Amino acid sequence: MRKKDNSLSYVWTTLSILILAVIGIIYISTLSYKQRKQILNLEAQKEKLIIELDEEQRRQTEIENLRAYVKTDAYTEEAARSRFNLVKENETVFNEVRDD
Repeated sequence: MRKKDNSLSYVWTTLSILILAVIGIIYISTLSYKQRKQILNLEAQKEKLIIELDEEQRRQTEIENLRAYVKTDAYTEEAARSRFNLVKENETVFNEVRDD
C-alpha cells in the first residue's frame, strides 16, 4: 500500500507541476502578445507623430520665410500698391475702362 501511495503522490506532483508549467506558458504567451500589440500601436503612433512633426517644421519654415519677406522693401512696395493703390513718383497709372 505504501508503494501505491508513493506512486500516486508522484503522479499528482508531476501532474501539478505540468499544469503549473502550462499555465505559466499560457500566461507568458498572453503577456507577450499584449506587449507586441502595444509595440505595434506605439510604432504606428510614432509614425503619425513624425509626419505631424515634419508638417509643423514645414509650416514653421514657411512662417519664417514670410516673416523675413514682410520685413523687405519689396513687400512694403507690394502692400502699398495693392492695398492703398499708391504709385511711385513719375509713374504713369493706366486704368482699364470696362463697358458692362
